[in-house]
Amino acid sequence: MTVEDLINRIIVVSGNDACIVVRKALGGSVEGFVDLMNQRAREIGLTVRTFVNPDGLPDPPGQIMTAYDLAKLARHLITAYPKYYHFFSVPSYTVL
Repeated sequence: MTVEDLINRIIVVSGNDACIVVRKALGGSVEGFVDLMNQRAREIGLTVRTFVNPDGLPDPPGQIMTAYDLAKLARHLITAYPKYYHFFSVPSYTVL
């Protein structure tokens, strides 16, 4: 599986299995990856957010993201990573 496949699974089909693969590769443990997520969120100026897991599901409780921080994150993704923007316009993706 390529990184592009993982990105498509995460963005287009909300694939939690792909989130787990990326989490293990980048952060090792869930806690390690969540620490990286929260650190990066602070760096890009997200002020009212708390990540507690890499998949965004609300269990366990405590996962917080405001609409304002979500808008700031979207702006950051568009301006800092324009070569990845096309992933957000893919209408469907077949998981084989």
